[in-house]
Amino acid sequence: MLAGRVVTGAMLLVGARLMGRLIDFCALLVFARLLTPNDFGVVAAAMTLISLMEAIFELPVGLVLVRTPNVESDHYDTAFTLSMLRGVLLGLLIACIAWPYAWAFDDFRLVPIILCLGWAPMIRGCVSPHLWVNLRQLQMGPDCLAQTVGKIGAFVVAMLVLALERNYWALVVATVSSPAIMVATSYYLAPYRPRLSLRQWRVFWDFLSWLGGAQFLAALSWQCDRFVLGQLSSRAELGRYTMADSLAALPIQALAAPAAAMLFPALGAIHVQHERLRRAFLIGLGGVYILCLPIMVGLIVLAEPFCRTVLGPQWGEVVLPMQMLTAAGALSLIAQPLGALYNALGQTKAGMVRSILGLSIKLPLVLAGCFAGGLAGVALARLVTEFIMFVVSAYSIRQLTGASTKNILSVLVRPVGASAAMILALVVIQPLIGASDDPTIRGLILAALVLAGALVYSTTILMLWVLAQRPAGLEARLMAIVHEALRRIASRRGGLSLDSQAIVPVEVHGRPNRPG
Repeated sequence: MLAGRVVTGAMLLVGARLMGRLIDFCALLVFARLLTPNDFGVVAAAMTLISLMEAIFELPVGLVLVRTPNVESDHYDTAFTLSMLRGVLLGLLIACIAWPYAWAFDDFRLVPIILCLGWAPMIRGCVSPHLWVNLRQLQMGPDCLAQTVGKIGAFVVAMLVLALERNYWALVVATVSSPAIMVATSYYLAPYRPRLSLRQWRVFWDFLSWLGGAQFLAALSWQCDRFVLGQLSSRAELGRYTMADSLAALPIQALAAPAAAMLFPALGAIHVQHERLRRAFLIGLGGVYILCLPIMVGLIVLAEPFCRTVLGPQWGEVVLPMQMLTAAGALSLIAQPLGALYNALGQTKAGMVRSILGLSIKLPLVLAGCFAGGLAGVALARLVTEFIMFVVSAYSIRQLTGASTKNILSVLVRPVGASAAMILALVVIQPLIGASDDPTIRGLILAALVLAGALVYSTTILMLWVLAQRPAGLEARLMAIVHEALRRIASRRGGLSLDSQAIVPVEVHGRPNRPG
């Protein structure tokens, strides 16, 4: 069944991406300990320009290759040529804008940083287009491996630079070296002989014209808060916001984004089968919340001990902004599978309309929040914006899939209920354990709280799943994997089969949710 393949593939993809984000997280912790908020602010100001420029010239040619029924060599050559031309043009424009941008920020340290960071999009534009062959077949192994190798290589290079000189150049080197190593690895994993051709450009244009606009507006909405803070506050303030935002976004980048990436080709394969599309989308939506919500809720509840223990005393002011940004991120989780749905149905114009609406709401709120409350005000503006966009996204899902409000809530109620139980447990346990001034003891206490929260969440969500009569979804797939593992262990211990009364077999794909 396609839904089962999607869940299994998403789990594998999430595992691979999780490793990459774990490397990012480790690097972020090292940087937080050895660098200052001002260092993060300088690089964040430069990266704001790079991200905006990349979004303006975004050409997700791989999405076209996945969605095109019959892909030939000319399609791959055109994809490579468009991607490479985009990278070269982008690099030249970034170089031209570097000095005026630094002048606008009144910080000419940005010029050499921007010139170096401008190499990253040029390098990414040369990636092997044959990586997308595997995505068409719901096989993400080569792409994930290339990304992971790039992360590991960048981490090693950054640590070497950090050992030689403790300043923001370690962040710059890590940003550029990661795509360079990833692109080199892509040609080893998915061999391709580069050939310049634009024969199939019309196939790409029809799809990318609206999609590019939607992604530009989404990125502008994503970066406008950093741009406003960079203009109206200090570099240290921007650095603290960047740290809080980076930590809040980790669950989305590590879990939600790869799961949505796996959902796109699956939905594209069944976009004309309305009932299967609705069912597969709801399974994907529920899976995203099951994976991400407990991490984000745990980060909100344990923000103070986490910042004090892991980041260090210089980051104490990020606690409240991180809590609000993480809550905003939890609300925005719905946008990840919705983006895959837009692309699978070819509704890129609707995606752009949503992005325009989001930007028109967010920008005035961010400006007002920055003037009224600085860092905390901007974080609160993000939270209000994402709450409004959550309602808008739920309405879009109903329009595109025919799913009722009851259908949507039925896949969200279990992760929300289990997260509420986890919050209650952590609030009760935390005062009982107490606090300590010893860093080692603080680390052990934090680890114990994380473990307790994970146990409460996993137990509660399984209980809720059973009470819901085992509907299809991530829980069903996980239980099937556990059951199969136990069966193999039992068979190896003397060829005995599992006692069917001791362990109840779980249907691999669960019971499909009934329309509400």
